[in-house]
Amino acid sequence: MRLDLETEIRYPEGDRAGVLKKVILDDNNEVSAVVMETEGLISRSCLVPVHLLADGPGGVLTINASPEDVDGLEGYEEERLPVIADGWEFSEDPIPGGDVFPGIAYQPIVPVVDVGNIPQGAVSLGQGTEVLCQDGRWGVVDEVILDDNGQAVAFIARPDTIEEHDRVVPMQLVQEITTESVLLNCTLMDLPTYTQETVTEHEEPELN
Repeated sequence: MRLDLETEIRYPEGDRAGVLKKVILDDNNEVSAVVMETEGLISRSCLVPVHLLADGPGGVLTINASPEDVDGLEGYEEERLPVIADGWEFSEDPIPGGDVFPGIAYQPIVPVVDVGNIPQGAVSLGQGTEVLCQDGRWGVVDEVILDDNGQAVAFIARPDTIEEHDRVVPMQLVQEITTESVLLNCTLMDLPTYTQETVTEHEEPELN
């Protein structure tokens, strides 16, 4: 099964249920759930167990549940937390000559990370998750490919440059996964050696 990020999920009858926003991986690369943003005037993000999903006609992902079942799914909550680098110091003193601006105003902007209510040790992959080689960025995650047991066996990466093609990246090539990035155990030059260009849409790639 291919979990194509930012694409629609439909009910078996054909009605649109929502949009696939994130894929949740545990530390064994098993996908237990995805995050779906529901349809309607008041949409919400919910955690959909992966066993409810199936490939439908034309490669459209379907959810084997009713709208009432979806309403009862656990909501996905996310907050942005600051990442404080070692050695940073902050001052509460005002800037000389100003009455309202704190001293931090002239310091670098604090980086943040999105943290959701997912099990400890799990990570969420979205379409903005970076794909990094040992010597630089190559692109972003676009799809996650699962086997019949819900194990992530590969993902499809979309390149930053138009000269490149989407590539199927086996999980064996992954050195580290975080919510922000997937780090590969190869260089940019070696990436084509260990990956393959994507096949036609909805056709499962051959993985060794």
